[in-house]
Amino acid sequence: MWGARPVDGPLRPDTIAVTLAGMNAIESIDPVGATCVVQAGAVLQNVQEALAERDLLLPLDLGACGSCTIGGNVATNAGGINVLRYGMMRNLVLGLEAVLADGTVVSSMNSMLKNNAGFDVKQLFIGTEGALGVVTRVVLRVFPRLASRQTAMAACAGFEQVAALLNLMQHELGGTLCAYEVMWNDYFRAHVDSGDHRAPLDKGHAYYVIMESEGSQPASDVAQFGRALESDAEQRLIVDAVIAKSDAERLALWSIRENVEPVLRADVVYLYDVSVPISVMYEYVASIQAALQARWPGSCCFTMGHIADGNQHFFVQPRRAGTTHAECDEIIYSPLKAYGGSVSAEHGIGFEKSRGWLATGARRKWR
Repeated sequence: MWGARPVDGPLRPDTIAVTLAGMNAIESIDPVGATCVVQAGAVLQNVQEALAERDLLLPLDLGACGSCTIGGNVATNAGGINVLRYGMMRNLVLGLEAVLADGTVVSSMNSMLKNNAGFDVKQLFIGTEGALGVVTRVVLRVFPRLASRQTAMAACAGFEQVAALLNLMQHELGGTLCAYEVMWNDYFRAHVDSGDHRAPLDKGHAYYVIMESEGSQPASDVAQFGRALESDAEQRLIVDAVIAKSDAERLALWSIRENVEPVLRADVVYLYDVSVPISVMYEYVASIQAALQARWPGSCCFTMGHIADGNQHFFVQPRRAGTTHAECDEIIYSPLKAYGGSVSAEHGIGFEKSRGWLATGARRKWR
């Protein structure tokens, strides 16, 4: 929200906003070298679809794939649901081209996976939100499109089980586990109560986990995934589960996680994207939920996220007239320093998070 505002506050007559929407070409796809060269204005979903026609995969995947651009993904070091297996955007960029403020073109269009000949210039532009230059072209690392995919939603009684389940699934499935998403009860309940989604599981559980694995041997992959879930149940890490049997069922499960509209239906909603170690995640969430209730009794804090990489998203509804964003920022951001967390896991900083960044003590003091 407001991610494209060039200034903090009212727009001035001398304000300049740059759009790269016209630079949207997919310049080349190299199946052998496993690379793809695209212009920065290319929409992520269009790139995904072009690669799929060649049985290739760009694993970056997020709810805004139909509108976000590759340049924006690079500028914010975007993450999404597959970070567990493939890493952030930083891991998917082999090279790039950028234009500096004075018009100088910096070209680092490397297409090799290994290149230790000097400074890795591209890293200066990934995740820095255009502060050093505008990214115009990108060399992406792509992967073979795998033949099988298994998706399940499981319910857990406590966060201890959520963390143990992640550990067990990683051991049982090895490198095939690509997504592990967790929804707190309030987030799940808001979606199924809204009428927008059918409840695949009873809505009385504390946590809901969406797990997904991908492999190249459909028959054995299905069997391995089923055995892993059976092991989870035997160890009482899950209390109930449902496995998607078709693409339609898979999309129905993911839509509960990806469609955020039910938690945005309030006059005031503040969105957050933070990161904390899994070992302190339960304590951190409990502390801010208690602080929100103490400040605004009856407020709601809908919680979900990419828990495997420590990334959480909050949708806070203070439900009190006169509440300011800064007050809510203080509650969410202030504890992060003590927990070793970050005010931004994958959405960048921009103007909106500047105060929170300083509040955590995360900003380095350059002398």
